[in-house]
Amino acid sequence: MKAQRLLCLVLAGAAATLLARATEGAPQEPVTKAQVLATDTPSTTTAGHTFIAPAGWSLRTRGKVTVVEAPEGDARVVFVDVEAKD
Repeated sequence: MKAQRLLCLVLAGAAATLLARATEGAPQEPVTKAQVLATDTPSTTTAGHTFIAPAGWSLRTRGKVTVVEAPEGDARVVFVDVEAKD
């Protein structure tokens, strides 16, 4: 159980770091208004990668960042599209 909590904290920190680096020094991209999803919804990131966003959660984008947020506002899944050789 402690290992799972630690892993969650590490992943949350990594996501926050990636989000900060993705937006650092870049011109501010417009943020789409968060839309609350009525049903499980097939969605895509700005680069076209697919995922299913759960019903009741909200979905918004800002540049290369796609955020899916829980209805309570206490959990988020953040997708950051990056380009790399490997």
